[in-house]
Amino acid sequence: MSAPEAFAEAKWVMTHLRPEPEALAQRREELLQELDARIAATKGSLQTLLTRLRAVLLSRRPGAAFQPRFAAEFAQALTHYKQCAEAGEPPAIIGQCFLYLREHVAGTGLSPLLAVVDTTHSLRKVSDTWRPWQQQRF
Repeated sequence: MSAPEAFAEAKWVMTHLRPEPEALAQRREELLQELDARIAATKGSLQTLLTRLRAVLLSRRPGAAFQPRFAAEFAQALTHYKQCAEAGEPPAIIGQCFLYLREHVAGTGLSPLLAVVDTTHSLRKVSDTWRPWQQQRF
């Protein structure tokens, strides 16, 4: 699929999205509150990782502008966290946020769009970064 075709398909999908179910919106806000508390209580690469994850969740609020750079920023923070000596097992909140994002994608009808976007190299790098941790605990 060419870039213009992918863009046209993505644009079509974006115009046909369903509103986020109320239960998902409530879950997002609960996760954001927990992230805020954890960000305030941590330092270093974990704080950066949680801050980037918070930005991703904030971008899922209705009316929030789409920020494609968030995926790359989160991937960089995740890579840095995994390489730091201080890094231990990732906190469960990260897996909980990923579960929310998966449910958000399904609940709003974003799945077809992500299937198109997943063909791009940059998002494959992000998913490759996360895959080993997915299999461990989440």
